[in-house]
Amino acid sequence: MPAKTSADQLLKAAAKVYHQRGYHAAKVSEITREAGVAQGTFYLYFPSKRQAFVELMEGFARNISSAALELDWERIRNGEDLRQQLVDLYTSIFQICADNRDVADLFFNAAPSADERAAAIREEFMRGVEGISAQSLVDGAERGYFRALKAETISRAIVGMFLNIVLRTIIAEGRTFRLRELAEDLVDFELRGLFVSERAATR
Repeated sequence: MPAKTSADQLLKAAAKVYHQRGYHAAKVSEITREAGVAQGTFYLYFPSKRQAFVELMEGFARNISSAALELDWERIRNGEDLRQQLVDLYTSIFQICADNRDVADLFFNAAPSADERAAAIREEFMRGVEGISAQSLVDGAERGYFRALKAETISRAIVGMFLNIVLRTIIAEGRTFRLRELAEDLVDFELRGLFVSERAATR
């Protein structure tokens, strides 16, 4: 057993136990057993299993939000620059979800029903991501890259597609490889749609 147990080690063990047992059924004793420490050690860092769960959700939301920063338009000179920034952004978020599948599953699927504070964290996160997406659509339209569309509606559609890939492809199916390729597929669809050319769109 290591001489010193960190909060991060306990959170990693908690994520595994919450994911396997469900938040409500999970016990602190199971978390400390998974971490290989005495039960009292848990309470040195967290007053309750609820606090550990909330900190897991907050940490995950913070990591994703840090990766989902707004586009840096100062570095975008053409459509390919825009595409590359989006692919980089999506790949980073996909990687975080792939590296933390247990926590990602808890955050997107379990948080709304597990705990009121966790549900609020998830809702605030979703609003924030949709807001960033909507602002990017507005900025892109002003710069001549995007058509002028209803930013709120389209941003929710984009976030919905993105989230579905995370939930089904990364979390449920366990795809944790070639994530950049996955990001490229999604970005190319978002930017180019289904039509093969402008001419096809007017037929």
